[in-house]
Amino acid sequence: MHFPQTAEELADAERVMSDTWGHNMRGAIAALDGLVVRVRKPWMSTAPSAFFNQKGYSAIVVRAMCDGNRKFCMMSAEHQGACPDATAWNTSSFFNSATGLAARGGVPAPYFILADAAYGLTEYILTPYDGNNLP
Repeated sequence: MHFPQTAEELADAERVMSDTWGHNMRGAIAALDGLVVRVRKPWMSTAPSAFFNQKGYSAIVVRAMCDGNRKFCMMSAEHQGACPDATAWNTSSFFNSATGLAARGGVPAPYFILADAAYGLTEYILTPYDGNNLP
């Protein structure tokens, strides 16, 4: 797995996303999403209730980011099931590592990551517009 680091890698990732998924999304370099994976109730955890999610079962939160070729460029399974998507993303080792997005101030313009509304709109994460508050 490799997330684009250099200007050349970012431009190449954008070209692949654009060529593969349509030329109307110029600037997209990857797509981010998450899911919960059901697990047996952890019996050795100091806080087993942290694994109990809003759907009523024990789980872990898995985050993954794919490039335009549908290849993983990031994956994280380090959070308990009760952790919200945005919190799991903002506290992930990928986001906070020395070479991660936080250290670099995000993804440089004009590039961005596509994600669902659970992640929240930022300078480098593009989420769907829900249509609320239209005139």
